[in-house]
Amino acid sequence: MAADDANSGFAGNAGGFSLLEVLVAVAIVGIAFVTLFEIFGRGLNLAAKADSHTSAVINARSMMDEMLAQPEPGSQKPDMPSDAGFRYSVNAARVDVGEEGGASEVYDVTVAAEWGKGGQVVLVSRKTVGVEQESR
Repeated sequence: MAADDANSGFAGNAGGFSLLEVLVAVAIVGIAFVTLFEIFGRGLNLAAKADSHTSAVINARSMMDEMLAQPEPGSQKPDMPSDAGFRYSVNAARVDVGEEGGASEVYDVTVAAEWGKGGQVVLVSRKTVGVEQESR
């Protein structure tokens, strides 16, 4: 009967895991899950930043196109989008080109968009007005 008691139940290495092995395995799995959640969280944060940047660029480009379509840039301010959290500024300044310009006028057109903590996009373009085309 002593031999039966030694082989039944919990004697020695009966083929199970010790409590220490289970704790180590749970700790490794826990660290892996925390790392994955951190990676997914950062990915969502970057996606939100990219979305804000894309919206700002699209709206700024639309305002820039409105400014460049005017016969004289700066004569009218473009429609400002009403996106929450974005601030836009538009400027058209005449550039002095001296005698080189002839009868034409050159304008620097700048559209800037700002949002959140440090998000900024600045678009700059140059437009020449009043250039006479040579006829052939």
